[in-house]
Amino acid sequence: MSDSYSVALLGLGRIAATYGSSDNANAYCHSAGLVHCPRVHLGGVADPMPAARDAYRAEWGQVQEGYVEHDSFAELWAERPCDIVTVCVRGPDHFALMNEVIAARPRHIILEKPPTCSLEEADALVAAAAAAGIGITVSYSRHWHPQTLHLAGLVRDGLIGEVRHVISYGDVQVLSACSHAMDALCQFAGQEPVAVSATGCAEAFPSQRPGYLAEPSLAAATVEFSGGATGSLIGGPGEHGVFYLEALGERGFVRCGMYTDTVVVVDGEQRDYAAFNPPQTTSPFTQLYRQVAEFLDGGPAPECTNEAWHSVNALAFASAESICTQARVPLAQVERSTRIFANG
Repeated sequence: MSDSYSVALLGLGRIAATYGSSDNANAYCHSAGLVHCPRVHLGGVADPMPAARDAYRAEWGQVQEGYVEHDSFAELWAERPCDIVTVCVRGPDHFALMNEVIAARPRHIILEKPPTCSLEEADALVAAAAAAGIGITVSYSRHWHPQTLHLAGLVRDGLIGEVRHVISYGDVQVLSACSHAMDALCQFAGQEPVAVSATGCAEAFPSQRPGYLAEPSLAAATVEFSGGATGSLIGGPGEHGVFYLEALGERGFVRCGMYTDTVVVVDGEQRDYAAFNPPQTTSPFTQLYRQVAEFLDGGPAPECTNEAWHSVNALAFASAESICTQARVPLAQVERSTRIFANG
């Protein structure tokens, strides 16, 4: 067991550093998790843009000491190999950089969503990481919101009985943003998605690279799960905003999300959520890094790790295919070679 695991942070954009400031323990970025999770510390950062490194140092350097700065992963790794590598570069750059990271053999990898621009790329990364004995956790970050984690556990333990339907409200970009809502469906349904029927616009977000298709936008989708539950994906806000969900079970109902109050109804009676001893609100990235550290200590795999993210990724590509073909798409039959410009 290590007192603190070192982390290499690759890419210093919004999700790495600028969604929130260093004086906010709830900041929605990886750096908040690195600062406020005592089980990890920053070993080094890499970004090819000097301005990005300068901005990072100005905001986060005052609360993180002793890390190294480089313009590439190779240079960072040559000076300071780390236990964990976190990949936060643009989505179309994930595959090439991930192959480089896997070859370096860190103990664990955290990969920002969307993990790949095709299922074929995902297959290759999964095989390479498995051969190297490295786990990959995909950061569907809202998954680790403390109240969401807590309530999902209560639902798994039977709070509302068998889950029959989950409604999840997200954003419109199928892979880059709506994947949060897809992950939430799977998190609360507790079953594997097997097919999807989706509607939207096939060419809503044009590709910026040759060989990549445009990323579709999602209006709505119906998801079928292996155990008989169903899910509804909504590409936009509901009555209570965005990025929240409602799970309906045989005995009750729950609502939760990062930006809405938690509601619990069991046997027709609304319960006081405070009576369930909910956790204190912190950055979801603090929870993410705590789970990874506990895994490296010998504990259970973090959520959204290895097989746990494969089905969410497949659901995203199946939804894109369904939008384009206007047909129901079984996840086992989705085209794996199609590349979509999913920038994240």
